[in-house]
Amino acid sequence: MSSLRTGRRVSAAALSTLLMATLAACGGGGGGGSTPAPTPPTGNPNPNPPTTPTPEPEPELSRVTLAGTVTDAPIANAVVTATIGDETFTATADANGVYSLEIAVDEDATGGFVTLSARGVGSQSYVEFTSLAGTFASLQSQAGDDGTLSNAENFATQITNVSTAQAVLLKEANGGNPIADEESLRALSATLNSQEVLDLATAIKLYVDDSANYPMPDGETSLLALMSSAATREQFTDSAYDQDPTAFQNMQTAIVTDSSLTQPVSNDSLPAKLTVAMLSDAAEFSFNYFNRVYSYTFDGDGTGTATAGAWQNADAAPLNGSSVDTTWSINGSSVEIAFGQTVLVNSYEACPDIPAQVLAALTSDGVKLTLLSDRVVAITETNQIAYPQGIPAGCGVAPRTETRTVARTILHDEDFEQLGTDDLADSTQSIYVYVDGVGVTADIADLSADGTGRTWAFEKDFTWALDSSGRAVNVEFADGTVAQFRSLREVDFVTTDLFYEITTADGRYVDAGASVYKDPELPLVFTSENVVGRFYQFGVGVEGSSDQRTKGFRLLFESDHTGAHEDDMIENDQLITFDGSNRPDYNFHWSIDGEDVVIQRTFDVVNEQDHCVPGSADCIVYDERRLVPLAVMDLPTGQHRAYWMEYRRTQFGGVTENTIPTTLVRFYDSELPAAPAGLSSKPSFFDEGSARKLRFNGVSQR
Repeated sequence: MSSLRTGRRVSAAALSTLLMATLAACGGGGGGGSTPAPTPPTGNPNPNPPTTPTPEPEPELSRVTLAGTVTDAPIANAVVTATIGDETFTATADANGVYSLEIAVDEDATGGFVTLSARGVGSQSYVEFTSLAGTFASLQSQAGDDGTLSNAENFATQITNVSTAQAVLLKEANGGNPIADEESLRALSATLNSQEVLDLATAIKLYVDDSANYPMPDGETSLLALMSSAATREQFTDSAYDQDPTAFQNMQTAIVTDSSLTQPVSNDSLPAKLTVAMLSDAAEFSFNYFNRVYSYTFDGDGTGTATAGAWQNADAAPLNGSSVDTTWSINGSSVEIAFGQTVLVNSYEACPDIPAQVLAALTSDGVKLTLLSDRVVAITETNQIAYPQGIPAGCGVAPRTETRTVARTILHDEDFEQLGTDDLADSTQSIYVYVDGVGVTADIADLSADGTGRTWAFEKDFTWALDSSGRAVNVEFADGTVAQFRSLREVDFVTTDLFYEITTADGRYVDAGASVYKDPELPLVFTSENVVGRFYQFGVGVEGSSDQRTKGFRLLFESDHTGAHEDDMIENDQLITFDGSNRPDYNFHWSIDGEDVVIQRTFDVVNEQDHCVPGSADCIVYDERRLVPLAVMDLPTGQHRAYWMEYRRTQFGGVTENTIPTTLVRFYDSELPAAPAGLSSKPSFFDEGSARKLRFNGVSQR
C-alpha cells in the first residue's frame, strides 16, 4: 500500500520542474525557432521520506480529588495515601491535618474500591489511620461537577480514629481480608458491633492524644499493627479502659462532641424513621440481651416517637406500649430528642465491692443522637439511677445522676435476610408474642403451609404471610395484635437473630432476640438417662471473664432425680462455688413430663426448710421451670448444645395455675457423665423418635 500511495503523490520539487518546462515552451525568443521539450526523467528524482506512524492517543483518565482531614486531634503533616487496586496516590497534609489528593485511573478501573490511609511523621510516626471510602465511581459521582469530594459530601474522606476502628472491625469480620467492594461493605456493616467501634476509637484516641500516659508497648511502632488480631485488639482496648475508666468515659464524650469526628446532620439528611440496634457475633448475645433495639421517627414539624425494647412508664401516665411521643431539634452534629414523659428501665447492676447484684431503676427524659459514620450512631443519655429494693451492705453503689454514651448500629430494610415461603411453611420455631400481664415474651409457633399457625405456650392463633420484599413475615393474631418479624443474620445452624415489631391495641413494641428453628433432623429428646449430668448456660465460662476457673451458671441433674443450680465466683483470688451444699435453696427435684424436663424448687412451710419432697405435707413448689425441647447439635468438643424454651413460674406462697409465667429461649452445653460399665457410649439426645412427632401425638399438654 505504501508504494501505491508514493506513486500517486507528486513531490514539490518535481512539480516545480514541470512548471518551469511549461513556461519555457510558451515563451517567445529570437529567430522564432522552437526549443525541443526535455526528456522527462524515468523515475522520481525526489522520493518521499518514510511515513511516520500516527501516535496512539493517550487513554482518557477519570479523575477525582479527595479533600478531608487526618484527625482525632489534627495529625500534622501526615502522609495520606489512596489505594485502588495495585495503584497508590499520595499527598501530604498540612499542619492542621488537612489534605487534598487527586486520584486518576483508567476508565475501565473506576469500579475499583478506594481505601484511604494516613501515617503521622516524627513523634507521631506510630499513628496509622485508615478509612474505607467506596468505589472510585461512587466517589466521583458524589463529588459532582467540581470534581472534588469533600467530607460534607462523603464523611469517609475524614481519616480518623473512628474510621480506623470501623475499618479494623470490618476487616476482622471479613475473615482478615481487606474490604474490596461496596457490597461486602454494606453487608458486613449491617452486623457491626458499634459499641466495639466506639470503644476501640476511644482507646486509639487515648494512645494518640495522651501518649505520655498511654505509651506504645515496647517494640510496637504502628497502631494498626497493634490491632492486627482480635486478641491484641481486645487487649489494647481493655488495657486502656482498665488504666482509668473515668478517663476512658471522658474521652468518649470528647469524641461525640468533636465536629471533625462526627458526621454532619441536617433536616434534609435525617430519615423519617431510624432503626438502631446493639449487635454482637457472640453466640450467647442474642439469647441473653434485651432492650437492644431503638426506633425513632422524625416528622417535619419537629415531633416524632421513640420506641425501645423494655421501656416502662416512670410516672402516672402509661406508655404507648414501650413507645413515647417526642419533640426533636438539630443542634450542630446532633439530634436532641425530648421525651414526652419520663421512661424507666429496670436492670440488674453488679456490686463493685461484693459478689452480688442489685436491682437498679434508670429513668430518662431524652437522648442525644450523634452520627459517627453512616452506620454508627452514638446515643448520649442522662439517667437518674435508684435502687427500689435497697442496696446490699457493702455493695459500693449509691443513687446518682449519670450520663452515659453508647453506640448502636444503623439498620436499613435491605439489611435483613431474604426469606422464602417454602422455608417457612410447615416449620416450627420460637417467636415473640404479646401476652396481657406479661408483655412481650418468647413462645414456640407452628407455621402451617396454609398461612395459619398456633403457639405452644400461650396458645395464640394467627395468620402469617411473607411481604412483597421477601424480608419480613407479617403476622395477625386472633386477639387483634399484629407483628412483623425479620431475620438479620444466622447466629448458628438453628438460630437466627430475630427482630420484631409488635403493635397491640395499647401500644407498640420493638426489640430483637434469638429465634431457634425446631429442626426435625436435629430433635432434642429428653430421657431420664441423657439428662443426667451438668448443663452450662451459654457454654462453659463467664461472659467478660478470662479466668478459666469460673465455669459459669449451670444445672446439675443427678440420677436420683435431684439436682441443683451451681455458680462460681472469685473472691480474694480464690474460687468459690455455690451449689446445693452451701446454698440449700439451690437444690431442686426434676422429672420428665412428656417431652419436657420439669425442675421444681420446694420449701417446707412448717419446718422452714428448703428442698422438701414435692407432694409431701406442708411442701410447696415456689419455683417451677419447664424445659421445652427445641433442637440439639454436636460440638467439636464432644459435648452437646441443647436448645430449649424455659417456661417458668415463681411465686413464694406456692405456684398455682394462675401464676404468671415468664418464657425465655436458651442454649446449654452439656457435660454428660462417662458411659456406665458395659455400655459403649454415653447417653445421647439423639433418638429415632422425633420430638416433633411426639408433640403431634399429644404426649405433652401446654
